[in-house]
Amino acid sequence: MAAKLLFSVKERLFTLLIGRNPLIKREYQDFIQYRDSQSTFATIKGIVKWTIKYGMSSSTLQKRISKLPYPETSYINGWKKEFLQLQQRAWKADIISLDFFGVMILAPFSDTDGLFLLLGEKWGVPNFRNLRIQAEHEALDQKEVRGTELLVDIYSLLETWCAVPAEEGIRAEKELVKELCFANPEMKRMYDAFRAAGKKIIFVADTNLTSDDLAVILHRNGIVGYEKIFASCECNFKLKHCAEEYFGRDYNFFHIYCHKDNNRGVAGNAGSNLGCYPSLNNRGERYRPYGMHPELKSIYDGICNSWLHSGQKERSIFYEYGFTCGGILAVSVCQWLDRMAKQHGFESILFAARDGDIISKVYRKYFNHVSNDYILLSRMSLEQLVFHDFTEEYIDHVILPELKDARKSDTIASLFGHIGIADIKRYWEREGFSWDVPVHSMNDKEIRRFIYKYKPEICRIFDNAARGAKKYFLNVIGSNRNICLFDIGWRGTSAVYLKHLFEREYRLPVQVTGALLGGGADDYAAPFFMDDSLLAFAFSPYKNCEIMEEVCESQERILAMELLFSSETPSLLAFGMSPGGETLFHFERENPQDEVIREVHRGIMDFADRYFNALGSYAHRLRIHSLDAVSPVMTVLRNKKQLKRLTADIKKHANARHGF
Repeated sequence: MAAKLLFSVKERLFTLLIGRNPLIKREYQDFIQYRDSQSTFATIKGIVKWTIKYGMSSSTLQKRISKLPYPETSYINGWKKEFLQLQQRAWKADIISLDFFGVMILAPFSDTDGLFLLLGEKWGVPNFRNLRIQAEHEALDQKEVRGTELLVDIYSLLETWCAVPAEEGIRAEKELVKELCFANPEMKRMYDAFRAAGKKIIFVADTNLTSDDLAVILHRNGIVGYEKIFASCECNFKLKHCAEEYFGRDYNFFHIYCHKDNNRGVAGNAGSNLGCYPSLNNRGERYRPYGMHPELKSIYDGICNSWLHSGQKERSIFYEYGFTCGGILAVSVCQWLDRMAKQHGFESILFAARDGDIISKVYRKYFNHVSNDYILLSRMSLEQLVFHDFTEEYIDHVILPELKDARKSDTIASLFGHIGIADIKRYWEREGFSWDVPVHSMNDKEIRRFIYKYKPEICRIFDNAARGAKKYFLNVIGSNRNICLFDIGWRGTSAVYLKHLFEREYRLPVQVTGALLGGGADDYAAPFFMDDSLLAFAFSPYKNCEIMEEVCESQERILAMELLFSSETPSLLAFGMSPGGETLFHFERENPQDEVIREVHRGIMDFADRYFNALGSYAHRLRIHSLDAVSPVMTVLRNKKQLKRLTADIKKHANARHGF
């Protein structure tokens, strides 16, 4: 009984102190794994430290993010002054020493988790990150002096533990570091200025790589003209002796160290002045989401931080929203579409206007494995084409919203003109109504009765649009017979309507499958999700329902999601056909959010560019899970202040005619 009670108390304490915050839970797991013994005092001390750093729970993390200043890059003007002071201090020295990693050279990770994730993927070894870190701990414990053979010792252990060939493992790790590392753009500018002034520059590195390995990285990144590289595995970081042996004792040193690595001891041994350079890969850490898988989070954080915090310029909140939230979503959706194409045998992927605009551009640039096209359509234009079979939906989703949003001055003439059935005028007047009667004086039942009574006449009005659309759709799909239509969501009406047109109206042997970023909370498309006519990337009534409920909780959240994947072009209102038999497209006259959307799209494409440039050949091999991909945007959706900043102006124009 006592044992059960003790176990219950431990469970409750674990949940209260550790389990409520994913970052504390991660720290605790590392703590118990990489220490041979853990005293109760050491454990309590660690929990207190992590709680102060991260807060008690996920909600605490969210509150801290909500209080941060935006845009994220607004820090830049203040940082430029600090950076200039650092440069001026270094300018007085004869010899400037720089930390190799963290100052001059960066990896696309916020820590080594990302590197070990890619190596684990290469070898197909589960839990490789933990094994690699544990092997280094044990190899260091067995040595009094760190040397060049440390990497050999690490992989000798790994060869025993998980059958990774030692020589191949060492070579793979070195090649991966050389392939992925890149020059810090901020420090590269400073380095070039020092070089131009004739300063002597050396590099110091706390690493398992040799100076020859490090020289290759510098050469690949166009960094030349330095004096020397001192690697810890070759000189045990006795920088004072190495530097004096190389330069003599009559020189004045200035060392710039990476804040995260905190190599004060390195420069201190040389008797030099010190300059602190905050780690670029961790500088924006407080803005990053907390719910991602740790290894992928390391890669995501590294890419976001190294780009937004490299001191280039202040960005808009819309650019940052696209970069930090839309970019990883776009890449992950494209990966998913490729997998779905293989699984379902899609011959062509169609990206529906306007939500598929930026996704189609990312797919075409970095994937393009399946025939694809950007197809002009909209819910409004499609509802005209299926009016005969889905009349009630046309009334509910086209006419009634217009009635609801009508101003006092709006008349039936303006309403029917907006939705493209102005030619129904004579039938309206035949019923004894004035064409200029105010909209607010009519009730829903009267209009619904009229629509059904004159349904054949309305079908004839839409006949021109139907013929133009059919010619356009058949030209787009060509000879393909298994089509995937991507749309952001939420009910899947575009895919449902297009499927109906091809299979029922045109009677063609064309299979249409809808692929949605997310499915809505109602039962409208339930049968289509059940038979895989609709596929959901992130959430639906049958997948990740808790995320679906959060996204669909308010109009603001839905608008924020749609903002990521809208288009700067106006919405398509209707199809048509010219007297010469050519398809016509009738668009809304303007898009009031065009510049905002351009900013969001720049951010998305810049992230995609950074992602594929940073990860090289591993970019396609690394799968971004949908839950990780939506984690950044969910962090924003839970931030009421940021949500209001993003959607305040969009709410003024939120309607189907503008694509929201």
